[in-house]
Amino acid sequence: MPNNTHTSKTLLLDARRAFTLDEFFAQFSAAALPGRPVATNLDGFADYVRETRLGGLVLRGCRLSIPEYQRLADVARELGLKLTTIA
Repeated sequence: MPNNTHTSKTLLLDARRAFTLDEFFAQFSAAALPGRPVATNLDGFADYVRETRLGGLVLRGCRLSIPEYQRLADVARELGLKLTTIA
């Protein structure tokens, strides 16, 4: 279900230390909702995106494997979350 909430909230996440989705979830959770339990899967990530009404996510130095990044991108697309990577 797309994120139909009009929001311009974008999170810049330094993803250079996230080599797996589990590591990415830990970094994302700490940045998006400090003090909350860490998302442990893509469903938990989707819940966080909905809760924070996030409109964009910029990953700096993304080191996820192509298959894991594709899974993340598929969920982002379903949520209407703009996913961007930068060096």
